Amino acid sequence: MAMDEARRLLIRLEELAQRAADRWTCAFTLFLDPAQLSLAQAAARQAGAQTVAWGGYAEAERQLCAFLPEVWTDEIPWPLAAVVIRWNRRFAQPGHRDLLGSLLALGFKREVLGDILVFDDHAVCFVHDSAADYIAANLQRVGAATVTASREALSELTLPEPDWTPKSATVASLRLDAVAAAAFQSARGVIQEACAQGMLKLNHVPEMRPDIKVKEGDVISFRNHGRVVLEQVGGVTKKNRIHIQLLCTK
Repeated sequence: MAMDEARRLLIRLEELAQRAADRWTCAFTLFLDPAQLSLAQAAARQAGAQTVAWGGYAEAERQLCAFLPEVWTDEIPWPLAAVVIRWNRRFAQPGHRDLLGSLLALGFKREVLGDILVFDDHAVCFVHDSAADYIAANLQRVGAATVTASREALSELTLPEPDWTPKSATVASLRLDAVAAAAFQSARGVIQEACAQGMLKLNHVPEMRPDIKVKEGDVISFRNHGRVVLEQVGGVTKKNRIHIQLLCTK
């Protein structure tokens, strides 16, 4: 994000947080990535407000953020909708990049669009409520695929559970490069280079420090290699290595 854009976002977050605190109302952002969500949470603390984030499903990376006064008992009226895009998989198989490009080509900015989940013959796109009907009415092609798009209730969506695979390993330390090397079966030098190139994320935020310590519950993503959760840190072996339990998915 350019410096001017980052500054404008920070000012906007501070305004929304202060509005929620002063007027005892609920104020929403557009979709934020995890790093931007951290800024929103900091703005809320400074203003004496609280935040709740939601992206349409439990593991969403891009989420709307609601700024709330310190006491809030009402249901949060999330301005979030789901658009399901379908195609015939015998003729085409659009990917995430194709879908995102087609949605942006309709004139929407990235912050109006949340996560896009791609399956064999359809995709589920989480979007700001203001964009859903327009997408459903106007999206007809994604890359080479002819598609149909429809707005569907979040309560009626059926999303598969992540296909997590447990894995045990031992590591010399809980440094990011050591844990990632064990998780992705790569040399630590490869992981360190991936960090330098911005290909590794820790808790959904790019992390360029290979020596940073990780802890239970942390999520590590390696571009094009998948994602792991450090589920448990165990005891130490006779050779002074640390037992860890991982959950791995792609």
